[in-house]
This record gives sequence, C-alpha cells and structure tokens, in this order.
Amino acid sequence: MSFLTPNGTGEREVITAFLRQQFAQARTTVYGLSDEQIHLTPTASAFSLASLLRHLGQVARDWGRSVAAAPEFPSEAGAETDGGDYTVDPSETLTDLLAEFDAAVDELAGIVAAADLDAIVPTPKAPWYPEDLTGWQSRWVLHHLIAEVARHTGHADIIRESIDGKGAYELNDRADGLVADDEDYPSWG
Repeated sequence: MSFLTPNGTGEREVITAFLRQQFAQARTTVYGLSDEQIHLTPTASAFSLASLLRHLGQVARDWGRSVAAAPEFPSEAGAETDGGDYTVDPSETLTDLLAEFDAAVDELAGIVAAADLDAIVPTPKAPWYPEDLTGWQSRWVLHHLIAEVARHTGHADIIRESIDGKGAYELNDRADGLVADDEDYPSWG
C-alpha cells in the first residue's frame, strides 16, 4: 500500500525511504488531472497543485544542496531564505512540472546517499528562525524536510478533493493500478 513507507535498514535508508514516500504522496495528488486543473485554486489558499509541486521541488533542491555543502553555505542561495518563488505560469504543463519535481527529488536522494548526517547545516537568515540559531545537523534538516513535505501534501490533498472529490486512498489505488481509471471507486461507508 502506498501509504506505508517501505521498511529500511539503518538511518540513511530509513530517511531516504520516508523522503521518497512523502514526495511520492505529493506527486500522487495530481494523478489524472489535466494541465488546466493543476492550475486551479479552489480553496482560500493562493496555492494550486502546480505551485505546490514547484514549491516542494524547490524545497528539496535548496535543502538538499544545503546538506551537501555543510558545514558551508551552498554556493547558490540558501534554503528557504525567502520562502521560495513558487509561481507557475498558466502555460506550464503537468508533464514539465513533474519532470522538474522528479529531478529535484532524485537530486535530493543522491545527496542523502552521500551526506554526512552529523555535519552542521548553517541556518539561513529568515524571519522564522531564531536570530541566535546557527545551524542543525544534516539529519535534523532531513527530518524537518519530511515533516514539511507531509504538511504540504495534506494541503495538496485538500486542494485535490476540492477539484474533483478524489482523496488520497483512491488516488494511490488508481496510480498503483489497483483500480482502473474508468472504474467506480469502492465506498468505505
């Protein structure tokens, strides 16, 4: 079942499994949608599913590069210094956004495979971090990333349900081929 994170052996394998599973859950929220539907904003939030995919890809790339550069700052802009630019042009397609997202997730997985989990990742300057905070261990950053992706995936679930009523269980089953796209989804109640 897609909701269950695969078991792993050792800290690095478990972190990687949880990261990949959470990103996969976010990706599943767009399963079966059109290019037009991913740009809808059916809730009070300014986020669309397209902008959430962009944001999560940027978060993966920024934090991953920060972990890779630890104990130095990455040569590019630091992680989450301004919350990221997650705007998406309405002409951007689901295929293009998923390719960008998948590349960021794959890059992060490669970084985790080689990361020094004890290295201190310097804290970027941002109004939501305490001024006296100088850094976290890489493992803390990666666990924080798991939590952030899970939070945004819940947000994506609400947006998706507002678009067509499909929830995470159904989307996982359809994406995994357990229920055909043209088949009615069984009711649990």
